[in-house]
Amino acid sequence: MNEKGLKDKFFLLRELQEELFYTAGEGWFRVVSGSMCPLINVNDRVLVKTLEIRELRAGDIVLFKVDDKCIAHRIIKVLKKDGKLLFYQKGDANKYASLLSPESVMGKVIAVEKKGHVLALTSGRIRIINHLLAMKNCNFFGFPVTHNDYEEIIKTDQHIHKLRCLYPLVKKPLRLCNRIIAKMIS
Repeated sequence: MNEKGLKDKFFLLRELQEELFYTAGEGWFRVVSGSMCPLINVNDRVLVKTLEIRELRAGDIVLFKVDDKCIAHRIIKVLKKDGKLLFYQKGDANKYASLLSPESVMGKVIAVEKKGHVLALTSGRIRIINHLLAMKNCNFFGFPVTHNDYEEIIKTDQHIHKLRCLYPLVKKPLRLCNRIIAKMIS
């Protein structure tokens, strides 16, 4: 089979998976990048549930679609611009954030399957770990921020700027925290 035929089959399978997802209201998706390490690694699967856009909050992990690719990242800031909700998203392992339109959001990640074990993001120690990672990533993200049609730099609140000044002091403890989290969930 040639490369074009393989790409066509992959695209058809992706369309079928998305159609099933929207029909059922939830579905499993395989992760193909390490942008959400240590919580979500390559080859983990995430359970995504559809929801109303206005229900999303900073710290939530969402699945969104950009250029026919499904990506799971954390929302680090929600804002309104011209009466429209916009989201800044960032992978936990990424340095920079980018702007995300609500139309590209498919749903919220509610569980992660790691090596056959399903970890619900809303229960027990995984919930605490997810909150710690959310606090770290919502307060210490890089600049500039760009995505698709939007070309802009985030204008931060003064308290966020003060927190960013503390980042060099907490950089090593945050890395250690990532290692501890990776051990706890593996």
